[in-house]
Amino acid sequence: TRSAALRPVVRDALGDTAVRELSRITETANGILDMQARDAALTRLARYERKLGPTSAPLNGIEVLLNWGAQLWVPGFRPSVRQGPSPWELVASYVPTYATVADRRAQAVSASEFGVRHYLFAESFGADGWRGVLYPTYWSVGAIVVSDRNGALVWPWEAHERTGIFAGWGATKVAYVHGRNGAWIVSRQVQIIPLVF
Repeated sequence: TRSAALRPVVRDALGDTAVRELSRITETANGILDMQARDAALTRLARYERKLGPTSAPLNGIEVLLNWGAQLWVPGFRPSVRQGPSPWELVASYVPTYATVADRRAQAVSASEFGVRHYLFAESFGADGWRGVLYPTYWSVGAIVVSDRNGALVWPWEAHERTGIFAGWGATKVAYVHGRNGAWIVSRQVQIIPLVF
């Protein structure tokens, strides 16, 4: 035992051999519990780094406020003392970096996205470079709104707006919008102006 006052009592009751064996068992159990607590803390820190670090998606100001509110009031978006951050994040962004092929030429497309992003906390994900294409930090899915008119910095609700769906695997996003010239559009997750778009 660890108590100096109890050691002589336990030694007299059990004998030196039993006390040594009991001490070995308790020290081993304490060591295992300490390692588990350390590993759990490191896992939580790694999850925070994945969600907030350099490979995470850059948020605009609206997304920062929405996700702050979601972390306070929406179940599933709240961080946990034991698990760390929630893997979920809200998406509400203006994206002027989509592109499509229409009339046999590449054209820029601007869009608004509304959906969710899910961070992949498994150890094999969150890779950099080419491995990040296969094992990214997150995936996303949601609705997309675009104008009938193609072009960079076009307001998505200009002219006849169209609604479709988008899906992202890491920074690569693909969207489909029925009924427009260039129904398939693609983009990479970038932020040209910090906290804006």
